[in-house]
Amino acid sequence: MDARTRIAALVAARDPAHTRFLLALAVSAGVGASVLTASLLLRGHPAQTSFLAVPLFLSAIAGSMAQDRTAIARFTTTVLMIPSVVIIVLVAVTLSQSRIAVTIAFILVVGAAVWVRRFGPRAGAIGSLCFMGFFFTLIMQVTAKDLLLFCTISAIAIAAQALMRAILLLKRPRRELTVLLRELRVASASAIHGSRHPQRAKNRRAELARIDEVARSISAWQQNVRTDHEIGCDEHTLDALVLEARVSTEEACAAIARAGHAAPSDSADAHGDQGQNQGQQHQHHALPHLLPEVKPHSDPQQLLRHAIG
Repeated sequence: MDARTRIAALVAARDPAHTRFLLALAVSAGVGASVLTASLLLRGHPAQTSFLAVPLFLSAIAGSMAQDRTAIARFTTTVLMIPSVVIIVLVAVTLSQSRIAVTIAFILVVGAAVWVRRFGPRAGAIGSLCFMGFFFTLIMQVTAKDLLLFCTISAIAIAAQALMRAILLLKRPRRELTVLLRELRVASASAIHGSRHPQRAKNRRAELARIDEVARSISAWQQNVRTDHEIGCDEHTLDALVLEARVSTEEACAAIARAGHAAPSDSADAHGDQGQNQGQQHQHHALPHLLPEVKPHSDPQQLLRHAIG
């Protein structure tokens, strides 16, 4: 396995289906769009520099705080943040005339932001964003004169993240599964190759852990889509095939490692190659159709039909 394949295996297993990369890209794009829009609206405003921090932080928080189980739920949570932050800004400006009232309100908002977490990730995300909206309104010393502008840039900051969440809903489920199956193959090949060196037992455990990470990502994929609507099997069958792949890879790695330990030092490589071939034959015999070779221009539907058999 060359260096390029090793790097690909590491990246693939650490970020299956590139979900974390896509999320980071979406959040960054949302933050950039909100700051750019706010800078245009604030051009010539006396508080332009200080107000620009609001869309930067609110957009980043809105993009990272939505932790619901499904993509559509995360989009809904982000949309609900828009009226929530506008309302909390109005409350903060209204109470800012009285120091006692705003102090009591601040304490209540902090307590409420923590307490609503018991109702799930959506309530927790909205509560945290409301706290930040209340906090920034007081820090920026927003007056009634600047209220409309401040509410507008705050709403735009969150709306930009809602737009990015909507774009993420346009993912192609079959393509995602194709990528996950390919990365499961790459992670398995990397683990088998690493088993040739018994002295690298720690690395071998890390490789197997990466396979588990990809398998969990496949399970997460099934939570967002109907498996039987996308490919020619149900979720239980796919789970069984993935589990069989994991078990077969572990058995192959164990067989290769035993062959390496049993071999003399002067012929360790020869025995290691023999153990690797046996392990790979064992893996491919157990799973002849789960992990097909993925070509750059393969049709996803045809590929997955072959993969699941």
